[in-house]
Amino acid sequence: MRLRTLLVIVGVIGVTAIKISGQTNMPAPGQSLWDWHAAFMAEPNNLVNPEGESSPINQHGRFVDKWSMRLFPHGDLLVARNACKEHLEWMDGHPKNDGAFNSTWVPLGPFDTPNKTNEVNAEGTGQIHAIAFDPGYGSTNSIMYAASGYGGLFKSTDAGLHWTPLTDSKLRVAAVTDIALDPTSPNVIFIATGNVDSSGEPWSDGVYRSTDGGLSWSAINTGLSADMADHVLMRGLELQPDNASVLYCLTSAGIFRTTNAQATNPEDVIWELREALPDQNWKTLAHHPAIPGKLYASGDDVLVSANGGDTWTSMSENYPGLDFSAPPFNGVPPRIGLAIGPVSVEYDLYILAHANSDQARAFRFDQSTGEWLVGDMITSQYGMPAWGSLAVSPIQSGLVYYGTTLPWSTLNHGTILNQLDSYSDEIHADVHTVAFSPNGAEVWFGHDGGISLTTTLQAQTDGQSTWTTRNNGLAVGTISAIACAVSDRDLLLIGNQDEGNTIRRRVNGEINWLTNHGGDGGSVFLSPDGKIGWSQRYNARR
Repeated sequence: MRLRTLLVIVGVIGVTAIKISGQTNMPAPGQSLWDWHAAFMAEPNNLVNPEGESSPINQHGRFVDKWSMRLFPHGDLLVARNACKEHLEWMDGHPKNDGAFNSTWVPLGPFDTPNKTNEVNAEGTGQIHAIAFDPGYGSTNSIMYAASGYGGLFKSTDAGLHWTPLTDSKLRVAAVTDIALDPTSPNVIFIATGNVDSSGEPWSDGVYRSTDGGLSWSAINTGLSADMADHVLMRGLELQPDNASVLYCLTSAGIFRTTNAQATNPEDVIWELREALPDQNWKTLAHHPAIPGKLYASGDDVLVSANGGDTWTSMSENYPGLDFSAPPFNGVPPRIGLAIGPVSVEYDLYILAHANSDQARAFRFDQSTGEWLVGDMITSQYGMPAWGSLAVSPIQSGLVYYGTTLPWSTLNHGTILNQLDSYSDEIHADVHTVAFSPNGAEVWFGHDGGISLTTTLQAQTDGQSTWTTRNNGLAVGTISAIACAVSDRDLLLIGNQDEGNTIRRRVNGEINWLTNHGGDGGSVFLSPDGKIGWSQRYNARR
């Protein structure tokens, strides 16, 4: 079959409401899509960097492209919101075991990294937004978890060699954005639903809990702003290290806390709003490893609480060295990722602050002096440098890994940052999460192509790291379009966000998935005989 690539360059003017890392401020309640779009177009700052993949123009254009056809001609987003809410209410009244969901649907994949043509660099399967390890990982077991906003929660018992879904047909939404494990009872798992790293599907269905290792799930949302129809974003979950009944949740409505997360009846888990900061750029929540009740939160700013989350103060306003009025921020609030060193190494706090451009800067907070130390700068190859994740080594002082569009590391507390891969070379681009294994021997990256890990932790240049992909069983593709051939039931062509356009066909009696080209796959079409295919790529730069 010949595949003809139809490149469509759409000149869409961006918006002021676009935030760092591809997030958007959603339209206000009652505001039409067209009025929202007009407000975007009226702001000159939205015209910057039209070639950038993550630029405001491109992110806004994708959102409008997705919803304009569905809401034509009225443009009333409340129609979509109410339809979603009604559907969720219907699902609540029709459990999947009551016969209402009987069907003959069969999953077709892809369930692993597809094969690729020579045109494709780093291949992948889909986005991963969080990685967590069983407390016994590396010593008594090889159990770990991965979460995706486009597929839910997955578990591996062999260090990522094989993945099994834990939330298929068990949640109202197939989207999980963060994970928290009870360190004393690993079968107790908490997850936050939604996808905060998306510009088009940011809603959450709240927090869920499993007490049997993921076999069953219960919503624990009493008092939590968790109505998916109200555009609530959820990003961070954090259990108090010395008390697994205390659970914190970062949401766009503020920081919530429950002190009875382990209550037998899920409806008895009560949340309280502890900080009403409507920050849609929340990224990370972390406890100080040696001081009970001391927490840090990062989003547009870095906040600290010394009393278990009762009150919070700004660490940019109250401690010297963190100046967002200086370049590259120039007064525009950044999006900040945060990580803190464990007890065995140090207590210093590390952040990666993303400017509303193609740059990000590393900082370190010295706990002994109470000052922020300015680190190295990262410049992204394509537009804004993605989602600002980082992780601190539990065994080596000064070793920190960062994730932007590319993987980076430092051996000296952020003073010098080392780029570890070229764009879409060995590891897929656009990193969402970074995590060290508990023993510090591995560092894992969740990105737009799935999961990669490396054990060459002293690498300082591109090419020194050895990367391994662990995607077997991760059905997390962000499929935006599908085309079928009338003459061949096995032949499919899909548009897969972040993975390009992928062909499914039977070769020598076996089904084979093949990625034809990289980038952001869009609309696709197959001729009736399946001999000719057309595909669209959303990337303005391609």
